[in-house]
Amino acid sequence: MRHRLLGPRDYRRMRWRNGRGWTTEIAKHPAAAARGQFAWRASIADVTHDGAFSQFPGAARTLVLLSGAGMQLERASGLLHLRAPFDAVGFDGAEALSCTLVDGPVRVFNLMLHRATMQGGVAILRDADADLPPAQFTICHAAVDACECRLPDGREVVVDQGHTLVVESAGEQVAGNSALGVRSASRRSVAIVAAISAGPAPGPAIPSRPPA
Repeated sequence: MRHRLLGPRDYRRMRWRNGRGWTTEIAKHPAAAARGQFAWRASIADVTHDGAFSQFPGAARTLVLLSGAGMQLERASGLLHLRAPFDAVGFDGAEALSCTLVDGPVRVFNLMLHRATMQGGVAILRDADADLPPAQFTICHAAVDACECRLPDGREVVVDQGHTLVVESAGEQVAGNSALGVRSASRRSVAIVAAISAGPAPGPAIPSRPPA
């Protein structure tokens, strides 16, 4: 098992696929994958005006509002709303979505999984602790304040605000009860966490607190 602690200097800023905005790529797998060819990708998008979202056929997407007054996403099957920080929505990357901002620019955390080969779940930890289920990849992004992560070998890693810890197992799955333990560093702490593994089925549930 190996882990990477990434910060803003490690992230990569790039244009949206449709050229209408900017995204900051945190991490993806494989690391050298061409745009749209990844198994998974975590990023932060800056949405500064109304308009169409890029389409990613074959991807399952989860958006989490990080900052701003919110936005509405219109699609053929109905509306999706992000009204307050850390609201989350999921949708098919192939869908054609049009975004309407509520009151000015927003920032959103964006997790994309290749639907046919990867499964995963996203959870928001607000002043809460969790033991993530065993997975091929586990991600912890410190959205507000810091959090403390316990690796399976017992080592502790502090993830500062705006930084991201990515843990990768040597095989497809991690044996044992937990791939990563996440603990809040303060009452203000908010962490976005994900567990990702091979397989097309829905991802494993992530408890908001460790089991008793």
